[in-house]
Amino acid sequence: VTAARDQVYKVTYTTGWFSDSSCQSKVEVRFLGTEARSTWYTLNNHFARGATATDSVAISEKVGLLSGLMLRAAGSDTWNVVNFVNVETPRGDQVQFRANVVLNSRAKLLEGEGQDALHWWE
Repeated sequence: VTAARDQVYKVTYTTGWFSDSSCQSKVEVRFLGTEARSTWYTLNNHFARGATATDSVAISEKVGLLSGLMLRAAGSDTWNVVNFVNVETPRGDQVQFRANVVLNSRAKLLEGEGQDALHWWE
């Protein structure tokens, strides 16, 4: 029996404006908290150059206060995420993570800033 995906995080991001910033690969997200870390969940699989979008990601784990966010491109295409990734937690808190990275299949940890973020990572 799998746990219900009842913890919804709203993730807002901006794709860079360079010609190779967009992405057609699946990008996965992992939420790191004070109580647990989630498994990898799909964020989206299409990221248009220069566009800002928000995706809702429903997870089953209760991670506690959000302290970190990991992203990775699960396919062969890279993704350039810029500025900040903003996350609204299930409790309605806003947590901001510094971006300006090019993602590939190696996971990148984004540093958090906000009332939930505790600058914790492994």
